[in-house]
Amino acid sequence: MKWRACGARFAVTDVVGWAERVWEKQIVRRRETTVLTGARMVMAQVDGIDTSGLVALTVLGCEILSSKGGQVKRLQYGEKIRRKRETFVKGDAHRRVGNTEEESARDFVASPFMGPEPVTLPARPGGRAPAPSRGGFRGGRGKGPRPRPRPRSR
Repeated sequence: MKWRACGARFAVTDVVGWAERVWEKQIVRRRETTVLTGARMVMAQVDGIDTSGLVALTVLGCEILSSKGGQVKRLQYGEKIRRKRETFVKGDAHRRVGNTEEESARDFVASPFMGPEPVTLPARPGGRAPAPSRGGFRGGRGKGPRPRPRPRSR
């Protein structure tokens, strides 16, 4: 079984694994605060992706990585959970690569229009050629009101 780093880029039915921190609410002097209680590694299958950025998942496995003081809840096999896409980026998400995907990647033929070299577009008909680049920033202050000089103090 091979894993490939994917961040927040995955599709429905992919199996994704990531690490997430577990937070717990505590009441200290009549104030509610959140305290980091540990971390866990979660492996789940993507069931759906919502337009608002939420991802619906079915848990396939859960492993407790660390626990500080409090009890870290282990997610059960088959449990339905929802997470934001940002959670996967923070947790260094990896996607499981199957045999069929490896075979299709080997047989993939790239488009001749998507080469590694940059594509230069032809000049507009009747237009001037673009000015050559002079390197870094060569502009002035920009537009807007000029700041008033401050009087010197003696």
